[in-house]
Amino acid sequence: MIKLSKALFILLTVWTAIIALSGCQGDNQNGRFHSQTVAVEKPDDSNLKPIKVVCMIDKTLSSKETRTEPCGQDTFKPLLAALCKSGGEAAFGIISDTSNSTFLRIRILPSPPKPQMPEQKDNAFIVARLMEDYRAKKAIYQNEYQKWQASADAEVQEFMPKLEELIAQPATYRKTEIYEALRRATLFLTEPDMAFPESLPRHIVFISDCIHDASSAAPMKHLNINAKLVIANGSGSVGSISALNPICFESVSSALRFVIQDSQK
Repeated sequence: MIKLSKALFILLTVWTAIIALSGCQGDNQNGRFHSQTVAVEKPDDSNLKPIKVVCMIDKTLSSKETRTEPCGQDTFKPLLAALCKSGGEAAFGIISDTSNSTFLRIRILPSPPKPQMPEQKDNAFIVARLMEDYRAKKAIYQNEYQKWQASADAEVQEFMPKLEELIAQPATYRKTEIYEALRRATLFLTEPDMAFPESLPRHIVFISDCIHDASSAAPMKHLNINAKLVIANGSGSVGSISALNPICFESVSSALRFVIQDSQK
């Protein structure tokens, strides 16, 4: 009986191993192992906060001496792609001897609000009715969101040639007006806009050495606005605005990545 029990145990062990191996082979077609499929929900872009930012591009001769990175046609694409997902407003201008040229703007309204799934706390009949209503609202939302996304993409596509034209301007100005650029940037960020919350994070990006030498205007000691000032240049210069405690970056792409990430905090 003992020998028979051992033989039966060995037989069962071998049979179990064969079943396990055959299962793995069934999932290992073409030499690739396929793990169990796990449903991963698509990131919800409807919860992103709108972006509010103004970017000032130095077009003076001194920008070349301080290794200020020249902007190209792809420089602002990540920022505009983020704007397409979150909504918001961005302005672009140049730093010159007067820094008073009109801003180039793009404004994308927030995405339609996503319906909330009902809580599963009520009895089954109430939950079923609430879920039916939720599914109907979600179908409407998905249709509206697709239209909103297509519209946002179209606005960016229309905006890009204008931005490229602005970027292409040569850096030929002999003087640098920093304080006027700052005043105009803060004015843009303080404009009331009912479409966006007042608590919206705000950023000023100066792609410049920020060395002011165009006028005898008094230095700015504070921004008078709840916004973060970001500077991007290769020399680490804060120029004439050190009192404003700017956040410095060596590259423009790093500065813009910070703005995108910081806007969602």
